[in-house]
Amino acid sequence: MQPLIKVTDTNKGINFSLDFIIEFLSLWQSNYSDPLK
Repeated sequence: MQPLIKVTDTNKGINFSLDFIIEFLSLWQSNYSDPLK
């Protein structure tokens, strides 16, 4: 059997998570910074 987690798969998962977090934070800032103006 192959290992469940490969190094390449882990790197892809980390990059995907970082992209998702960055997009989420950008949306959060855009949504909550406008009413304060």
